[in-house]
Amino acid sequence: MDADAPIVRERYFVMKRFYQDIQQRFKNLSSDFIIIPLLVMLSIAFMTAMIAAVMQRNLSNVQSQAIDKQLKETELQVNAYLNGYAQLLWSGVGRVNSGEVTVDSWRQFAGTYKLPTSFPAIYAFGVSKYITPEQRESVRDTLSQQYGRDIVFTSYDTTQPSEIIAYIEPMTSVTSNAVGYDARSESVRRLAM
Repeated sequence: MDADAPIVRERYFVMKRFYQDIQQRFKNLSSDFIIIPLLVMLSIAFMTAMIAAVMQRNLSNVQSQAIDKQLKETELQVNAYLNGYAQLLWSGVGRVNSGEVTVDSWRQFAGTYKLPTSFPAIYAFGVSKYITPEQRESVRDTLSQQYGRDIVFTSYDTTQPSEIIAYIEPMTSVTSNAVGYDARSESVRRLAM
């Protein structure tokens, strides 16, 4: 058996070396299995962060563009709204400059605009008449005749020119009281005119 001892010993060392080699490979393999997945995970996390940053920037740009678009649309709507009111006022100037205005002609003119529904911000649409002290009585008589009631002027000074509200629509219990009001009777309005 002694002759087999070196062979057994050699087989023992070969097996021992084989076992150590396998053990070393498992250690290397386990460190590779830790490092490689860790690197992959870190790479994925980095790429995710980069993609999120790009998406956030794009989202911010899209939101800014949406806000800018909404502001522009709102600006256009407000301008169109105000232009409509301006056109109404200019048409009133045109009507007054086109010929004599009476209660009926102003009612017909203002009625075409359907003020309460088409122009809800306008409470009343009227015409004032600049009159001198000499014209007071004849204008008051004409307005009283057209309205079928006595019109009283509310002037602060009958010796000075007045700016009398002569025609107003829509005619309501409140707006009818404005007929005959002298806009120059208040100092602030007088200075503005």
